Amino acid sequence: MPTEAQRFSLKRLWPLVLLAGGLALFFALGLQRYATLEALRNQGGIDKSIGWDLSTAAIWRPKATQNIVGRLSAAVLLPGDGFKDLFENRERDRAYVSVLANLIVSF
Repeated sequence: MPTEAQRFSLKRLWPLVLLAGGLALFFALGLQRYATLEALRNQGGIDKSIGWDLSTAAIWRPKATQNIVGRLSAAVLLPGDGFKDLFENRERDRAYVSVLANLIVSF
């Protein structure tokens, strides 16, 4: 017969749900003025909108210890007009995706 501590409960997943929901980030990337960048690149008329960064991350620590830590993150950049002014995009990609994962095991 399992004890109270050994039974699976949805209450145990609540912190994970809060963490995953709280780590979804949305940023509008841009600068107020591009005077220095325009001078260094010898290029005028760079639009202020770099684009939108959509990011999320999750951290997994079994048994709430620091001995094993797993991280997974993903980000998508939706380029704006300023990004297109700065970087050539021959394939006309609509989004740039980055996925990172790591696992740390220590004894």
